[in-house]
Amino acid sequence: MKISRAIRKVVFSLMLFLGATMVGSGQVGILLLIFGDKASTEELHFSIDGAFNFSSASHLPQGQTILGANFGLGLHVKLNDRWEFNPQLRPLSQKGAWKTPAIVDIPSEILEPVNSWKLNYIEFPVMMRYRIIPDLSVAAGLQMSLLTSARQFSKGNYTNGVNAEIRVNVESYFRKLNFSLPLETAYRLKLSRAKSASPISLDVFARYCPDFYPLFRDEQEFDHSKLSTWQFGVSFPFIFN
Repeated sequence: MKISRAIRKVVFSLMLFLGATMVGSGQVGILLLIFGDKASTEELHFSIDGAFNFSSASHLPQGQTILGANFGLGLHVKLNDRWEFNPQLRPLSQKGAWKTPAIVDIPSEILEPVNSWKLNYIEFPVMMRYRIIPDLSVAAGLQMSLLTSARQFSKGNYTNGVNAEIRVNVESYFRKLNFSLPLETAYRLKLSRAKSASPISLDVFARYCPDFYPLFRDEQEFDHSKLSTWQFGVSFPFIFN
């Protein structure tokens, strides 16, 4: 009976999360009005998640970490006292690498150019969360990442000393779809409010996401390069007591 109940929760949560994906992460309030108190409890609730991405690409001669933003929506389904099902939608995830090789050649009149790859993704992580203690949890799952844009930024100086910056669309060089295995640890903080007896809850988390497949769709000089990302962020659960 417990297994059957957990399966029903997972199926219902996927249907609910699909509706949230279609509506968009900015419409959580509308979804809460539709589903009422059932979608704002410890058993079942949404969250708004924001994080900083620290991403880098492997097998590059001088590649370094680049900073980006990550923002999205989560659905949390409590299966029992320990386990939680947590599908997510991240419509904004900025990744890339700094001090990279040039994919597209830079004009020779630009001296000592410094290149970077800036990549934008839509991410779909599906996580299973285990609570070690009520406020401390670990999670793992599978993530699908869909590339929406890719640009090469090149900065340097012209021979006359004037600063130069070139932006080139290089999306066609990169793999459109990738998968990763996100691993996360999170801690729930409860912050008191001056005019309310109920504290505000938020989860701070650290997540590591190594990609399964190389960045590039065709063979390049650096065709074995893979992206890996550290995320440090905050999740705001919509729980109304």
